Amino acid sequence: MCARANPCWLAVAVLLAAPATASARSPGEQIIWAGDFDANIGPGFDHHLVSVDHTDRLWQDFIVASIHDWIERWGIRGMYHDCFGPHTHGDRVEIFAFCELANRVYTMHRRLCPDALTIVLAQPYVPCISFGDAILSGEMYRGPLATDQWYPAFMTLPEFRAENVVALGPSRMILPQYKIAYRDSVPHAVHAMGIFLLHDLTVYASWFNMDVYDDLETRRITFGRDRSSFHGYWEPGSRGQAADPGLEVSYYEKPSGLLIAAANVTGEDISSSLAIDLSGLDPPDEPLARVYDPLTQTEQAVPLGPDGALPVEVPAWMMLLIQIGE
Repeated sequence: MCARANPCWLAVAVLLAAPATASARSPGEQIIWAGDFDANIGPGFDHHLVSVDHTDRLWQDFIVASIHDWIERWGIRGMYHDCFGPHTHGDRVEIFAFCELANRVYTMHRRLCPDALTIVLAQPYVPCISFGDAILSGEMYRGPLATDQWYPAFMTLPEFRAENVVALGPSRMILPQYKIAYRDSVPHAVHAMGIFLLHDLTVYASWFNMDVYDDLETRRITFGRDRSSFHGYWEPGSRGQAADPGLEVSYYEKPSGLLIAAANVTGEDISSSLAIDLSGLDPPDEPLARVYDPLTQTEQAVPLGPDGALPVEVPAWMMLLIQIGE
């Protein structure tokens, strides 16, 4: 059975993909990847790996049995499938054979540990991601972020939503990609969290400044992300309207208040205002907006003006987190 004494999740990266040019027909036949490995996966993994054919039932049995052994041996409660997808035979893509393998691994893990968590890389075919709890995206931005630094500098927000926020299949999760450059930078982490909070994304916390992440994520959890409704900047009838079109506003709402993410998605500093609508809510009689600036780690209590007006100043590419009520 899955060990429960340790509350931490142990993520296991399972390499299940193989280039079409290398396929072993049985566990006894070993093929060492050479040049094709660097082209398809990259030199970060060890070259002495065995390529597999997911349509071969013997290989499926071997993979499932191996993972079963790891789960029982180490009490694994969380699993991350990286670099995986259906096998290819010529022009034939074996979607359903791989779907069967994903189903077997997912089902086996839940029989051993009913509250297990499975995260999958956001590149497999749709029938395969049915057997995952969350889809992890964001890795494709590693190069552009190293070059252009800021998400809206190389893609539009509708493009970002289409690639990372579509409500299809399991929950969405984003992997920050300041791995090549700016990994410890506070401004770049603030920017990334602004984009993620605008889209209600769960963050796979890695490869950016963790202090910024801990700070903002703690505030989101404390407000009650799981006890509030999310409203994106693209939805009509927002309770937070920015006077400057370069300032995008999304928010979490519950009867006692709002948690607002206001992100500057331009390369220019913005000095503007928000119009905040509290109608139908139950905030304090004289509501104050607690405006938190993660760049400077300062918080100000600002009274709302007539019609809920709130002055804001947001540097280029940065964000503010604003809480009204509890």
